[in-house]
Amino acid sequence: MWRRRVRSFLGSTQLRCCSVPVGSDVESSCSIPSETVTVENKKIQIAVVGSGPSGCYVADYLTKKNPNIHVDIYEKLPVPFGLLRYGVAPDHPEVKNLEQKFKDMFKTSRVTWIGNIEVGRSIPVDLMLTAYTAVVFSTGANQDKELLIPGEHLGNVFGAREFVNFYNTYPSPHGNPHRCPFQLQGGLSGPITDAVVIGNGNVALDVVRVLASSYKYWCTTDMNCAAIKQLIDNKIRNVHVVGRRGVEHSAFTIAEFRELTKFESSNKISVKVDEFDLAKILELPQNQNRAKKRLFELVHKFTSQENFNTDAGSLPSGQQQGKVAKVDRGPCNVHFRYNLKPVEFLPHPRQREMVGGVRFEVTKAITPEMQAEVGDQNGNAPFYVVQPCELVLKSVGYASQAIRGVPFNNKKFVMENHQGRIAGKLRLYCSGWCKRGATGVIVHTMADAHATAQSILDDLENKVVKQQADQLGKYSLLDYFIEKNLYPISNTALGRIWKVEEERGIDLGKRYEKIPAVDDMLEIAMGGKLGKLAENRVRRTANARPEALLYLDQLLDETTDMRSFSKEIWKDIPKLLNKDATSRGIDMNKLL
Repeated sequence: MWRRRVRSFLGSTQLRCCSVPVGSDVESSCSIPSETVTVENKKIQIAVVGSGPSGCYVADYLTKKNPNIHVDIYEKLPVPFGLLRYGVAPDHPEVKNLEQKFKDMFKTSRVTWIGNIEVGRSIPVDLMLTAYTAVVFSTGANQDKELLIPGEHLGNVFGAREFVNFYNTYPSPHGNPHRCPFQLQGGLSGPITDAVVIGNGNVALDVVRVLASSYKYWCTTDMNCAAIKQLIDNKIRNVHVVGRRGVEHSAFTIAEFRELTKFESSNKISVKVDEFDLAKILELPQNQNRAKKRLFELVHKFTSQENFNTDAGSLPSGQQQGKVAKVDRGPCNVHFRYNLKPVEFLPHPRQREMVGGVRFEVTKAITPEMQAEVGDQNGNAPFYVVQPCELVLKSVGYASQAIRGVPFNNKKFVMENHQGRIAGKLRLYCSGWCKRGATGVIVHTMADAHATAQSILDDLENKVVKQQADQLGKYSLLDYFIEKNLYPISNTALGRIWKVEEERGIDLGKRYEKIPAVDDMLEIAMGGKLGKLAENRVRRTANARPEALLYLDQLLDETTDMRSFSKEIWKDIPKLLNKDATSRGIDMNKLL
C-alpha cells in the first residue's frame, strides 16, 4: 500500500526508506524493505548533533550558502541551545538574546528541530549515516576536568559546572536543579564563610558573582526560584579566586572583571588583586594590543598585598579551636590570587570528611622575604602556602565526552579531526568545543562553526561526499523511532514548552522560569488535553504520561518540497498507532 502510494507521488530519483527491522505488525504496515521509489529535486539531508551555538551556526551557514541543503538538528534534551541556555549567567540576558535568532531559524522550512533524541545512545551513529549525507557533531563539553590531586574526594569539593547546572536549572534527570551541591548553612563547623575558586576564566567569575552577592540580586533574572531560596542561607564572606600562573595569563575578559567590581551597589563586594608589576606585564609581546592593556590597567587598580598562611602541612590553629559562631552575611571580599598551583585539599579539623583548606605550591620565583618566613626550607625546595576554606569550586575547564563510533582523543578531550573532518570517518564532521576544546567565547564559536560548514560544502562540491538516493533524513528513521518508542520533540512542541516557561516567568516578575524536569517538558510538549494536564503537573497536579508515538506527526514537513510526501505517509500513521496501542491495551480514541 505504501509502496504504491509513495511511488505514484515521487518522480524519477531513486529513494529507499529505512530498512531497520521492527516487529512484524509494524513492518507489514509501514516498511519498504527492498524496492526503491523516486523523488524529484530531493534536498541534501544533513544532521547536526547538538543545538548549542556551534550547532545552530553550522545549520544557519549551510542553509544560507546552499539552498539545496536541509538540516535536521538533534538534541538530547527537549529544549535547545546548550550552554547558551544552561551555561550563560542568569544576569546576562543580552547574551541570551542570540536565542531569538536561532528560534527564527527553526521556524523556516530549511531547518528541522528534533529534540529529546541522543545520537550515539538513542540512535547509533552508523544508522545516522544511512539516513544523512553528512553528520556534524556539535556536542560541546559537558563535564568538568579533574585536578587529580590528593583530597579531591572530600566533601564540598566540586566542579564549577555542577554549581552552574544547579542555578541555571539544568533539568532532571540530567541535573538536580532543586538542590544545591553543597549546604551553604554548613554542618558541625558552622556556615560556609570562606570559598576557593580554582581558575580565573569567565565561568569562574560567573560563579564568584553568585557566591559573593545577595540573593535579592538574582530575583529578577532567570535563575530558578529553588536556587534563589537556598542562596538566602549564603553567609560567604571571602572568595579566593586562584590561578596557577601569573596575572598576564588571566582568562577572564575585561567586561567580566568590570562587572564584578560594579554589579552590587552599596559596596557590598570588595575586590582585591595580588600585587604585580604593571609595566613589566605590558612589555610582554602578547599584551601590546589595546584591549589587553586596558584589561591589566583596570586589574592593577585593585591590587593589594596580603599574605597567605605559610604552614605547608596544616590549617591555621584558629580554625581548629573554639565553638561554632553565628555568622552574619555582611560584605563579601573577593581576592584574586596568582602563581599558586593546587597540590592537595586538606580535611577540616572538625569534620574530617569535609574540605578545610587547600595547599598551594608557589609557582613564581621565591623572594628572600618569602624564604625568611619559612627559614627551615631549602632555597631550592618548593614553597607552599595554605588557604583555609569550607568550599572549593574547580573551574579549570570543561571536557568533551566520547561518542560510540567516533574517534576521540582522550588526552585533549576532543574528537580526532582535521579542519572539522573527523579522522578516518567519511561524512562525519565536528564543530565547537568537541572539535577544538573548551576555549573561547561565542564569537569564536561562530567562526569555528562556519569553518566546519565550509569543509562540508567543499566536500560536496568536490564530490568527496555524494548525496545518495536513499538518504531521506528523519524520514529514514521514522520506523526506528517507533520500534524504540522514542519521544522526538518538534519545533511546534518546543513552542509549547517556551510558552509555559514564559507564563511562569510572568507570575514571578521575570523573563521566564525554566521547567526543571524532562518529564514535565515532554508532557507539556504534547499540547491539547494531555498538554493541559501536563501544565497542571508542573503546578503539582499529577496526570498520565503521553504515548511516544503521538509525537511523530510533528516531525512531518508542512512547507518544504517533502510536504506531499509527508501527507501521504501520515495517512497510514494512525493505523500504525492503533495497532501499537491496541497491543498495549491503550484506547487511542481517548488519547487523541
